Amino acid sequence: MIRETGENSRHLPNWIAVLSLMIFLVTALAVLPAPRAGAQSVGEGQLGIGTSPASLFLDGAYHGETRWERIWVHTTCTACPAQSEVEIKLGCSGDICGWMSFYDEDKQTPLESLRVVLDASGTAGRWMWAKFTIPEDAPVGKSTGAFEPSASPLGVNASEGETGVSIILGSPMDITINVIGTPVFSGIADNFSAKDTETGYPVRIEYRFQNTGNVRAAPSPTITVLKNGQPVDTFGAPKQDKTTVNPGATVTITAEMDTRFAEAGEYEAEVTVSLQDMTVGTGRVKFAVLPKGSLTRAGAFTNLELDEASPAVGTLAKMLAHFSNIGQIDTRARFEGEIYRDGKLVDTLQSGEVLVAVGQTGIVTAYYKIEAPGNYRVSGYINYEGMTTDRREISFTVAPGPDQTSAGTPESSGSDEGGSSSAVIWIVIGVIVAAVLIGGGLYFGRKRARPKA
Repeated sequence: MIRETGENSRHLPNWIAVLSLMIFLVTALAVLPAPRAGAQSVGEGQLGIGTSPASLFLDGAYHGETRWERIWVHTTCTACPAQSEVEIKLGCSGDICGWMSFYDEDKQTPLESLRVVLDASGTAGRWMWAKFTIPEDAPVGKSTGAFEPSASPLGVNASEGETGVSIILGSPMDITINVIGTPVFSGIADNFSAKDTETGYPVRIEYRFQNTGNVRAAPSPTITVLKNGQPVDTFGAPKQDKTTVNPGATVTITAEMDTRFAEAGEYEAEVTVSLQDMTVGTGRVKFAVLPKGSLTRAGAFTNLELDEASPAVGTLAKMLAHFSNIGQIDTRARFEGEIYRDGKLVDTLQSGEVLVAVGQTGIVTAYYKIEAPGNYRVSGYINYEGMTTDRREISFTVAPGPDQTSAGTPESSGSDEGGSSSAVIWIVIGVIVAAVLIGGGLYFGRKRARPKA
């Protein structure tokens, strides 16, 4: 009986060792961190790209002409984490591909690709310019082609070695360019007028231009300002943006004179409008520069909106305040307000000043950097030269990013380190428990196996 008990006791430590190992493995598996969401691959249907406008038709182009077209390129990735970077490569096809080149918004920096950062909704976009240079030997008639951007997410699954879909082609933007044979530049400028203003504000001189040629035309005015019959200033195209008029169209064009240093009094302006070194119209107008405060200022705060539907943490929220000038003089306007998060005031806002012309609606822009997720409310008014409008408000929600808790605390560094520390502690506890069980098993096993005296 004593020996039989000893043989059975030899097996007892083995079972205890197995049980301890199982406890250790379960403990280790329980505390190991779960795979990150970013480890998923990007597949078909999860990454898209588009353009605005969807197509282009350039009519009346002529040999040697250069045209610029502004294009919005946007991408969506439903499988990419927020703040992921996507590269958009710019390409083209068809007959007009060799006529086309791409530039940044400054029209100076050539582009072969764009990089955008996805917001919390997985979308991003950017403006760019397409430059079309019509060759001297371009065929007369319609030539076609397409703008073909492609998108590629950067850094997704790089550490796991998965590739997913590396490049997604978007729907091409169809482009048609109608090249005419011999360009004809002609037009008529008439109906000249000017409005009174105050010292420190611009004088706006308007005229009507009708394009009677077969190509787009950009008339250039030269304006000489007279006081008591003597010239006091001359300005023209260098001080204003040229307006381009399509063939057969009639538009009203405004030329602006800076009168910040002009004296109050009665003035005249002689206007000469040229097109390709040809004079297409002349006129003479009278206007008054009045002492500051002579004209009535009035305005209305018509709308407050968020430029982006769902800004992400770490990005700039762009608020657009619409101000309508219903007074008698151009007015400087700025937005002033407060921003609240979860009901608590977090900052004040003040935009730069924008000069809004009489009868026009201007957009005043204010920015705020989003530091944390939460429910935001923006409340403010327009200050136009010391006077204020009624208040308007907007609300929006900023969701936590993939690496943030609901309180806005990053998980990518501190919480990972805390999780690793907790895992180590539990593994150590498991080892200790296993050692105690094994040691106890061996002790009692030997004690039971020892022959009784």
